[in-house]
Amino acid sequence: VSGNFGVLSHIEDGNTAEEKEKEEANAVNEETVQVKSIPLYSILLALNVSVVDFLSLDIESFEVKVIKTIPFDKIKFRLMCIEFNHIPEGLPHLTEYMTSKGYKFLGKKGIDAWYGWPSLLKETMKTKKT
Repeated sequence: VSGNFGVLSHIEDGNTAEEKEKEEANAVNEETVQVKSIPLYSILLALNVSVVDFLSLDIESFEVKVIKTIPFDKIKFRLMCIEFNHIPEGLPHLTEYMTSKGYKFLGKKGIDAWYGWPSLLKETMKTKKT
């Protein structure tokens, strides 16, 4: 958390030694705050949600960790935008995983990859035409 603004500047778990050194060199009036995290699927299950229209995932190198906790047989995302520039294995790794779960790779824009669930995308297109 930077200053008194309550802005998340980084996540410590999983950062490389080089990243930690850079952060320490640039640190100005920062403090570390531990927060409890809850898996996305746990929240969706508690809300009885099985279809999500849009998910944007930009969590500074933890995208794959989060994605791999989602039981894709129980929940579907119509459209997903996932930042990939901090994924060591890169976009091909992310796309291989997502397509193995049935998602269609729709393309990339900058550092974001876009995926969609085919039947939900078709449903969306039918709705737009009428």
